[in-house]
Amino acid sequence: MDIRCGRVSKITDKNSKNSGDRVFDADGAWILPAMIDAHVHFNDPGRDDWEGFYRGSRAALAGGVATIIDMPLNSVPPTVSVPNLTVKKRRAIQDCQTHFGFWGGIINDCESDWVRLWEHGVLGFKLFLASSGVDEFPAVSESVVKRALQFSERTGALLLVHAEDCSTLLHNQKRVGEKSWTPMDYLRIHDSSSEVAAVDQLLYWASRLGGRLHVVHASLPDTIYRVNQAKNQGIDVSVETCPHYLVFDETDFIERGSVLKCAPPLRSRQTVEELWACLDQGLIDYVASDHSPSPEIMKTGSDVSRTWGGISGVQSTMEIMLTEGWKHRNIALSKIIPMLSTRVAQRLGLTNRGAVVPGYWADLVMVREQAAQSLTSHEIFDTHRHNPYQDFPLQTRVAATWINGQLAYSHGSWLQAESSWIVGPGISDPSIKL
Repeated sequence: MDIRCGRVSKITDKNSKNSGDRVFDADGAWILPAMIDAHVHFNDPGRDDWEGFYRGSRAALAGGVATIIDMPLNSVPPTVSVPNLTVKKRRAIQDCQTHFGFWGGIINDCESDWVRLWEHGVLGFKLFLASSGVDEFPAVSESVVKRALQFSERTGALLLVHAEDCSTLLHNQKRVGEKSWTPMDYLRIHDSSSEVAAVDQLLYWASRLGGRLHVVHASLPDTIYRVNQAKNQGIDVSVETCPHYLVFDETDFIERGSVLKCAPPLRSRQTVEELWACLDQGLIDYVASDHSPSPEIMKTGSDVSRTWGGISGVQSTMEIMLTEGWKHRNIALSKIIPMLSTRVAQRLGLTNRGAVVPGYWADLVMVREQAAQSLTSHEIFDTHRHNPYQDFPLQTRVAATWINGQLAYSHGSWLQAESSWIVGPGISDPSIKL
């Protein structure tokens, strides 16, 4: 492969080179498009002791991720206004070692904030139909959902939704009662009917109001099927899932407790297998980590109602997907890799990224196959090393990551490489990019 000015120039024979070229030997390894992780919580500023741009992006590079798109929560303040976005952007420019972009947040009906955020470069907007887990980012009403879809229809902004139905959760919570929650109680509260009801509601309004809709972290095949049926009816909708829904199940959660607490929760082993079947059939648009770390003390304790509901996965997603999907299940790389890169770039409108194609930016990862070898704590590079994938036997490992043709990570070491801000299509003033 020949790289010139940060882009793939041509795909060459491994022995082809010119005098003066810098050569990197990838013999016996796979060179693939680096991952675009469109769902991370780096929490910077405000909760960067949970995770910040510096450590989070280093972990991302070690996992073959060249681009992260940061969620509007759990930073303080959340990214719901241009001043808040400006603070976040400054922190990212200073500390983030991957390419980075931002999702804006919708927490009320203040549409003027949405307009200004869109004009200042966010890639779309995130909202919750149920509690987010942090007070500064509340769930929205149905009327706000409808206005957000109308805004999306007018502007083309992608609308990301956490799809759990608030009324169903509250009803289930009353049935469980006020006692301390066990993992089984948590599963009863966040049962599958909550996700299905929320997705049905979203698709109903999207069919009538238009807009570009994306369902984040789907945990159920029923969600995947509903989204694909809606696509066939002409609705502009997509769906992601996460590696933890493809690896762990509710039995793991019951046995291991809050280290595997997330929302929606883990489901049955049969559901895990059906999700893999959906992925194999191309029904899932892309896979994201939903990297949502916290200090270890927030993931421990017998009362599940009091522990943090998030899983750290930005470093592990690519290696897990290749090990579980490609090596264990014989799903072709040509199906798995686009869900980590090409299809993400297409849905987010990122031009010339997400594929190893002449003219595209050379965001690349070198992956080597290996005998099954467990991930150890000293090989985890995010802020808190209680990654649930620790001790998971990996058969693929990321050896190196490039951004724009510059080597950014190699075999446990990080190098200086110039990252960039990935701006959304609504940006109105070119000087904002400076």
